[in-house]
Amino acid sequence: MRSQVVGIALVVLGVITVDANAQNPYPGSAPVSIINPLPLPVTGNVNIVNPSPLPVTGNVSVSGNVTVAAQEPFQTGTVSTSISNGAATKELIVVPAGKRLVLEGVTANVNVSSVGGLSTVNVAIAGDRVNEMVCRPHGETANGLNHWFTCFTQVKLYAEAGQTVSFGVFTADSSSTGFYRVFTSGYFVPVP
Repeated sequence: MRSQVVGIALVVLGVITVDANAQNPYPGSAPVSIINPLPLPVTGNVNIVNPSPLPVTGNVSVSGNVTVAAQEPFQTGTVSTSISNGAATKELIVVPAGKRLVLEGVTANVNVSSVGGLSTVNVAIAGDRVNEMVCRPHGETANGLNHWFTCFTQVKLYAEAGQTVSFGVFTADSSSTGFYRVFTSGYFVPVP
């Protein structure tokens, strides 16, 4: 009887272990299993950057200094900026030293004089990582000469210290004029 109970317990334990190892809630990351010693002793300094989400299950005991990097909110907005000859670009920010910018959302209101509308509206980091924005016609003025667009993107773009984040508007007609306003939001995290 005792050997049957031990056998059943091992089978159940094996099923639980296989199931726990089969599910990785963070695709692309390697699961880490700590067998012994539990609790895991940690001494010295522990730095946690961008703690959201920080998946920890079970009992965790840490001795020493634990530093969680604070997120510093970031928002910027421009006043009305001109579009001429069908294009406009604007530097929004150069990321300060010792920080990483996590850009989460960009919204723009664009007014152009051409009937052809917009060709491209984008956000670029360091001039080479470009994220196109979705633009929708919002309406036109009573005289039909100005066409309004609302553009947006919800992203997670990372800009490192010293990199420039810029915004660009390009119309379908190279002679088009107009203006735009752009608003961004996200947060900074310190980088050691």
